[in-house]
Amino acid sequence: MAGLLFMKINNVSIDRDHKVIAMRPSLACSVREGPILVGDQYQLVTKLGKGSFSEVWLGNNINNGEEVALKTERVGTPFPNLRFENEVYQSFAGGTGIPKVFWYGQLNNQGILYNVMALERLGPSLNNLLDRCDGTFSLKTTLMLADQMLECIEFVHDNNFIHRDIKLDNFLMGAGANRSKLYLIDFGLALRYRDPTTGIHVDFSRGKFFMGTALFASLNAHLGFSQGRRDDLESIGYVLVSILSGSLPWSKAKGLRREQVCAKVKASKMATSMDKLCKGLPPVFKKYFEYCLNLKYEELPNYTHLRENFRKLFRKQGYRNDYVYDWDLGVDKNGKAVKKIPHTEKKSACVIA
Repeated sequence: MAGLLFMKINNVSIDRDHKVIAMRPSLACSVREGPILVGDQYQLVTKLGKGSFSEVWLGNNINNGEEVALKTERVGTPFPNLRFENEVYQSFAGGTGIPKVFWYGQLNNQGILYNVMALERLGPSLNNLLDRCDGTFSLKTTLMLADQMLECIEFVHDNNFIHRDIKLDNFLMGAGANRSKLYLIDFGLALRYRDPTTGIHVDFSRGKFFMGTALFASLNAHLGFSQGRRDDLESIGYVLVSILSGSLPWSKAKGLRREQVCAKVKASKMATSMDKLCKGLPPVFKKYFEYCLNLKYEELPNYTHLRENFRKLFRKQGYRNDYVYDWDLGVDKNGKAVKKIPHTEKKSACVIA
């Protein structure tokens, strides 16, 4: 078919007949040409990550020199959500494990408009840290993270939202004085599950499009059921099993398309018993899943009960709540040296969505 886009060279789109279709100026190209200032106070430095319709940049506050994360989204993108995400963050202002938002507005770069959100700079994600620790964390580190994950999600739920995309990349450690604190990020798929004034819960329904990341999504999400607080908790359970065991039964699901991968993951989740999922782990993990999977759609979870179960195991093991993690000790749970963070990774550690 004539005009089929198949190549980009130096940010120029070219069709199969080698005809130039369009010039698409990018922020990356513009930064190479000179400094870009956002909101009269933030300067774009380097791109850290890219999503389907957004990018995350490391930025500097030119007034005080502090580093920030700048999340950008081109105006007119097919599925814009940065304005909504900013509103969610604003409703969480000052909340437990939620990064601060300093500014939201627009950038005009060579006639192209971008929505931009400036956030608190954070440290590496749990995914990054797992890579440094040979793919697993010790029980002590996992339990310290579990306590903070449940505290974060309880705050989000108390403020009338569910996250719907719990995964390793969306849990980041803090930076500087907050380096031992866990943060939850990326609320682009968040949903207000109840009216903040009346407290009325969104009705249960079927036939929903899949939302989230297949590896950690709840089975209800795969089945097209309305997601609720129980689904975020189930996803946290999968995250905990993956960091302690090193993988999940469906981790190696592959396919040519996203739909094929989702289908394989769904089938594996349906066929995997709690005994198999939690094999070799302390019984508290199986009890966690049993509790979460028995919650009714609108039922208020007992977060304190879940946290106390993990804390009991923590105390039983004789651990000290010193917030010293595997990556701080320089060794993994088997005593092997962990990889040091390269200077470039230290520089780019930030909020990535």
